[in-house]
Amino acid sequence: MPHWLIEVLDDAHPDVPWKPPAKLPTPGDIRDAIQRCDLTLEGKVSSAVARMCFAKLVMAFESGSKLTGDETKLRMAVWVEACGDLNDALWLDATTEAIQTMKWMPKPAEFRALVAPQIDLARKRRRRLEAMADAARRPAQATAFVREPYEVRIRGMRDSFRKVGDLYKAASYERQLAGIEKRKPEAWATAEIVQNPPSVADKGPAYVPPPESLEAKMGLLKARIVFFRDMGMVDYVAQMERELAQLEQGEAA
Repeated sequence: MPHWLIEVLDDAHPDVPWKPPAKLPTPGDIRDAIQRCDLTLEGKVSSAVARMCFAKLVMAFESGSKLTGDETKLRMAVWVEACGDLNDALWLDATTEAIQTMKWMPKPAEFRALVAPQIDLARKRRRRLEAMADAARRPAQATAFVREPYEVRIRGMRDSFRKVGDLYKAASYERQLAGIEKRKPEAWATAEIVQNPPSVADKGPAYVPPPESLEAKMGLLKARIVFFRDMGMVDYVAQMERELAQLEQGEAA
């Protein structure tokens, strides 16, 4: 189990309830960690391991015991009945811990208590891993749309129209922005030519653009989708996405 995952699983604070981390482990890491917990929690002791561990305990604490064979079997049966739900690994760990730390032959309840922290830890980790797995299966919540402040939108419109060369509209937005920011408009926005655009008569014959290619129409729609999405105008975006889909279907046909 990765060290960072162990830290997440064992995190404990008396005042802060545990919750899955923002960055979840991979499904593979979660499955591997659950399997490790199950190695502690599942299974029962085998007869061979139980006899071996009990013999070690008797040799360590009661080497002078003179119990008969039947008495030993009965005593062994009591131990298996009391601790048989612990698996082989837990019996081996508890036996080693008893021999190293205790002065007297443990009772079955004391024997169980030696590995109780392992069991509690495995159960806690498994519960938290299951919570992580549930969180990983849930679809990510969409981030709530936060509309940009009005002055930010005005600045964006000014910069966009100025970028495409429409100084008349760009100047209008610059003057609005200057009023919001309580400053003078930039000089280019107060020039006579941008405040008083030429009339239609002064512009000569109306320009008739050549027919747009399908590729050009699609490119223009994609650019508009990006622009209006940034402005938060979701209705326009949805409409243009439908138009784009229709053009793409026509191209595919």
